[in-house]
Amino acid sequence: MVNGRPGVVAEDAVLLTIDENLAIAFQRNADLIAMEWTNNLRGALGAPLFSLANAQSYLYDLSPSEDNLEGIASWYGPYFHKRLTANGERFNQYEFTAAHKTLEFGTQLQVTNLENGQSVIVRINDRGPYVDDRSLDLSYQAALCIDGDESGLVEYEAVVLQSDDRPASSDLPIIEDVITQQVVETESIRPLASTASPNTAERID
Repeated sequence: MVNGRPGVVAEDAVLLTIDENLAIAFQRNADLIAMEWTNNLRGALGAPLFSLANAQSYLYDLSPSEDNLEGIASWYGPYFHKRLTANGERFNQYEFTAAHKTLEFGTQLQVTNLENGQSVIVRINDRGPYVDDRSLDLSYQAALCIDGDESGLVEYEAVVLQSDDRPASSDLPIIEDVITQQVVETESIRPLASTASPNTAERID
């Protein structure tokens, strides 16, 4: 029930997970649903909220490396939606992915919009962009999350992320009824580290 699905965990217990059908019903990215519900719970209990990038780091057990890059990022979406990417996946404009000319497929980048400081973590699954001096092409969803969808181009800084070793989510007990839990450490409420690869939700509509 837990493996392969983002969710919310408190201390050592899984509070909830987001499956594909639920994400489709909400017409939302499953990761975003998990992050929003995490912050809803934390906010209701008076705990500080996670930023998007912080929540993504928890979801996929990521930490910064010493490798950085910067440049101009654009985004692509509807015209390329469902088309094959350079690594053979179907491009999904609602997932957190990006295209880069040389970075290895699967590389995780934390991309920060220098104009507003907003960050998002994306996975490299495509090649490009090949226009002017742009060095990164974000999915529509990723651009939207850092307010880069309207301007079309953003000046960015990025750090390459690496995987951490954390307990497998399948080893955590599941709480079927959160209401019955009377005592919860609010600081421990966080997105659930999934055993699936990032950005693999099947929403393609």
